[in-house]
Amino acid sequence: TAFKRKAKKYKEENESLIYDSKRVTI
Repeated sequence: TAFKRKAKKYKEENESLIYDSKRVTI
């Protein structure tokens, strides 16, 4: 469904943001 696709996209973007913030603090 479109909702699942949107949720998956949001999850991937959120994880990349977390990864970027961790990389900045190191």
